[in-house]
Amino acid sequence: MFANRIVLLLFLIVTTDCANAAFLENKGQWPEHVIAATRFQNLTYFLEREGVTVVVSNSRDLRMMHQFPDSAMALRGHAFKMNWVNAQPTSSYTLNDSLGYFTNWLVGDFDEHITHIRSFEQIVLHDVWPNIDIVFSVNEKSLKYDYVLHPGATLANVVIEFEGLDGIEVKQNTLHLTTSCGVLYEQVPEVYTIDQSQSFHPVEECDLALHNNRLSYRVDYPTECTLVIDPELVVATYVGGNSPTSLNAVGTGSDFFDDGSFIGLAIVQGSPFYYPVTPGAFSLVPMFEIGLLGHVGLTRFSADGSEVLWSTIIGNLQNQFPLGTLITDDLLYLFFATSNTVALPATEPSLIPNTTGNFILYALALSHDGTTVMAGRALSEVAVSVWGQIGNGIGSPSKTIASVTDSQGNIVLLYSAKGANVPITPGALDTENTADNP
Repeated sequence: MFANRIVLLLFLIVTTDCANAAFLENKGQWPEHVIAATRFQNLTYFLEREGVTVVVSNSRDLRMMHQFPDSAMALRGHAFKMNWVNAQPTSSYTLNDSLGYFTNWLVGDFDEHITHIRSFEQIVLHDVWPNIDIVFSVNEKSLKYDYVLHPGATLANVVIEFEGLDGIEVKQNTLHLTTSCGVLYEQVPEVYTIDQSQSFHPVEECDLALHNNRLSYRVDYPTECTLVIDPELVVATYVGGNSPTSLNAVGTGSDFFDDGSFIGLAIVQGSPFYYPVTPGAFSLVPMFEIGLLGHVGLTRFSADGSEVLWSTIIGNLQNQFPLGTLITDDLLYLFFATSNTVALPATEPSLIPNTTGNFILYALALSHDGTTVMAGRALSEVAVSVWGQIGNGIGSPSKTIASVTDSQGNIVLLYSAKGANVPITPGALDTENTADNP
């Protein structure tokens, strides 16, 4: 039965644009167990009497389908379920806050068309567990769902079982849900109580407990009050674009600033004009479509991942592959492998005599706002291998780089060196180094 549902879910994604900001009621266009559905970007939710089915669509496929509507490309997706464990099968529901417009479902023969499908902003499932309601609502970026425990409810009854994921874990009290089309996060819930005078009181701690794909919550609160647990399910941000030739933005790592915002690194393959470059950010973009060459995609996100603070691409007429970053109090260091140093910013002489023919470890020091290159230098020859086939093929460094600062603020690098074109200072420990052995 679950496999049959997936076909129906994928169909909704490409046909119901109006479901982005509201719930569409089920008037027979979906199986009977579905109450309503809604969609946000590449996420589609089907609300059911005993759980929620979530479909994550491949973001790149969706963008390509919009760009080339006449193409016969396939839409890849991943479906999983959130089941209410031991839910009461007789629970009722109400549809609240009608938006006053209708959707028509014109599929199949004329007598199978369904018209005047209403849209709502909120759905309440009553008594999913004894004295426990689930309230679904929508905002501008995601689905919201509140577990409302009325006086006399038992928090231990609230158990959600996840089915169909590639992986699930709790990190720093945040739920990570891994699918073949990306990672979703259930952020740390907002929790509060409502007393008999209808006053709201925040609850400071709410712990997530995960056992055998079943999630529950641990909260200490006065049980004579109403308890509201307010999680939010969000999808990891997609950064990239669609080239008429090809483009892949393959994530390779991240690093964090003191304010919680973070840097995402990517190998960008294909036309660089389809990777985001924000106004004012330093960028080096080759002025033609580059086919199989790879370049460095560098994007800074807000702490919750909801906003791109700045983004850029760095490359020349040869290959560049990101190795890692290091963030200090005033600078962002970017380390990457390059097959040619032409046009790359150089404020200091190269540490090695030959910077062509092999892959070179290159370092750039950028301002935190991404607008200015403070320093640039070729450091060493570095080992690079080719892995996998992504799109038409792409190369990658065989090893990423490890970087730390010592007590004097000096940067210490650990990387896979190769060949005789590696700087060795007098008196330093040295072992045999040949061109064939990294």
